[in-house]
This record gives sequence, C-alpha cells and structure tokens, in this order.
Amino acid sequence: THTHTHTKRKFPSMRVFATVGTTRFDGLVHAIASPEVLEALAASGCTELLVQRGAGHDLLPAAAATAAAAGIALQTYDLKPSIAADIAAADLVIGHAGAGTVIETLAAHKPLIVVTNDSLMGNHQAELAQRLARDEHVWCTDCRSLAATVRQVRTDQPRRPLPSGRPEVFGAFLKQEMGFCG
Repeated sequence: THTHTHTKRKFPSMRVFATVGTTRFDGLVHAIASPEVLEALAASGCTELLVQRGAGHDLLPAAAATAAAAGIALQTYDLKPSIAADIAAADLVIGHAGAGTVIETLAAHKPLIVVTNDSLMGNHQAELAQRLARDEHVWCTDCRSLAATVRQVRTDQPRRPLPSGRPEVFGAFLKQEMGFCG
C-alpha cells in the first residue's frame, strides 16, 4: 500500500501558467522547478502547472517527480504563436516582466506574479513591474523570493484591474518614460 502525503490546499484546484516569453530566463524556469516553489504552489491549490520556457533548455523533466509527489501535473513547451489561450485557462499566471506578457495577462483579468530578471542590464522591465506592484495591479518578486510570494497570493482576492483606456495613450506614455523618440 502507498501512503500519500497531501499538503493542505488553500483552494480545491488551481491551474497555473508560467511564462518566460520568447527569450531565455533559465533563472525563472529553475525557480519554478524547485521543490520549494512546487510545494508552495501545491499548498496554494495548484493541481496543473503549464510552463512556457522560451528559448531556454527544458530543465523541467527533472522536476516532474517532485511535482507529481506534490499532486501537480506538470507540462512544458518552448514557444507557440500565441499564449492567449494558456493565460485564459489559468487561475494564476507567473511571468517575466515583459510588457507584452504583463499587458496581455492583465487584459485577461488574471492574477499575475511578475518575476523580475535581475541579470538584465538597465532593467526597465523591473521598473514597470515594481510600479504595477506599487499600484496593486500585480505581485512583483524575484526568483529567490518566488516561493514566499506564491504563499502570499490569494487568487480569490485579485489585484486592482488596470483602468480601461485608450492603448495609444499608454503607448505614448511608455515611449516617453523609456526615452524613445517618435
């Protein structure tokens, strides 16, 4: 006979989508695959974890047993033309701080943990993520603190939605803030 140890879950069942975008962010993939983060996800109710790993190596097969032991079905892929369906199907999104991912997730009204990439030079993504977190639209963390952030997130109490508006105004604001001409 097998004895299964189940972590007490906050919610009955939760689907999590994690995305690193189109580049490499192996630090985030490593963090998601860590036993600490997998256990935090399981305790939060995660039963399905889909990871879009981008151009990085598939580091997650080694985590499959740990995920399964925690009661999480783990799937991965590298890239696809659109992640909109994966975002729509998720109860929680964990993603890099790329503007496209952040805006697409918030437009879908999904709770989002933004993980900043500390290895980037002149990290404008971190500035955007920290501002959105300060305004209570997202949760912002780094790879080292991801498990602690997952434990704090309440998907039944979502963050403030972005105000609806005109995308051209937001685009002009971003250009001005980032110092782009035109």
